[in-house]
Amino acid sequence: MSVRHSESQMSQERSQENFKKVQLEPGNQAFSELMANNKKYIVPRFQRDYSWGHEHWEELWQDIERMRESRKQHFMGYLVFQAQDGKTFQIIDGQQRLTTLSIVILAAIGKLKKLIGDEIEPDANEKRIKIYRDTYVGVSDPVTLRVEPKLVLNRHNDQHFRAIAKRFDLTVQRSVTTTNRRINKAFQFFQSQLATCKSGVEVASILTDIADGLFFTTITVHDEMH
Repeated sequence: MSVRHSESQMSQERSQENFKKVQLEPGNQAFSELMANNKKYIVPRFQRDYSWGHEHWEELWQDIERMRESRKQHFMGYLVFQAQDGKTFQIIDGQQRLTTLSIVILAAIGKLKKLIGDEIEPDANEKRIKIYRDTYVGVSDPVTLRVEPKLVLNRHNDQHFRAIAKRFDLTVQRSVTTTNRRINKAFQFFQSQLATCKSGVEVASILTDIADGLFFTTITVHDEMH
């Protein structure tokens, strides 16, 4: 074996030793499974802002309606996460879809609150709100008893999103950035789609179908990507 060949082989072996293997965990999950068991999803601080517009919201709602009519699950594409621990994940790809579906949930809870205000099934709808809030909106810490949001957006969107998640309605603000106006308009769009619901049962039926009928292929990375 020549010296040059030996050095080349040793260099390749050292290069292979320097690379950590990235463990990928693929799987299919319905939206209900994705949000279950106190899981928390974080949009990295400097990832892009919320950018979906009316054409995206309209397409999503049409997909939901077709899924409900056909009674067949609808594939929502791929989500890529980086695991921080067993229940906390950074969103590498898919934040627009997860954020929009969370806005649908908030709009639905807002509708339930309006039904309560109209004295329609107040006790039953209060119970529904608690179930949806605990499942899709907040994560309760058993030690501190604090409720942390299941979805944490980036530095430009998170505070605005939290305000809606706290009230299940839009807040009055003097100045709103373009990206947060998109969140407001998304909330209003889905409010309008739910406006025809006359009871909490109707709202709950839609949310159950969304939770079980929309599914993703998830890829979870268990090591840092460079």
